[in-house]
Amino acid sequence: MAAVQAHDQESGKAYSNELNEVRKMEKIVTQSKIALEQITTRLQTVTDIGDFAATIAPAIGVIRNVRATLGEAMPDAQGALGEIGAQLTSIMADVGQITGTSFYQAENSEEADKILAEASAIAEKRMSESLPDVPNTTGQSIFSTE
Repeated sequence: MAAVQAHDQESGKAYSNELNEVRKMEKIVTQSKIALEQITTRLQTVTDIGDFAATIAPAIGVIRNVRATLGEAMPDAQGALGEIGAQLTSIMADVGQITGTSFYQAENSEEADKILAEASAIAEKRMSESLPDVPNTTGQSIFSTE
């Protein structure tokens, strides 16, 4: 703000661009954290095999999506999230063998998209409370559902 008030447009533009990058990284990290917290809560409440299948399939989709998205901001997190996703996939396969049930695992499910959209909305609200607005930002989710 001081640069703009002093009519130093070059510095003002640099600060604005830097703030925009900080907002982008904060949004990625916050959305990822919220999505993973939601998955953790859902996995902790599983009580039977039917609940398990309904909970773990979207969890795997969310983790894959978060892994791809978070790689921009925190490349080291990709390996850990990949391991978590592989463990959940393995658990799902093991439960299927034990019960003789085959669980279909869609890449993107409606439930996973719902979790990611909710995380995006919460992250956007938190960011608007903590950082000033920057012109030309979008309110779109950083998670791709492709």
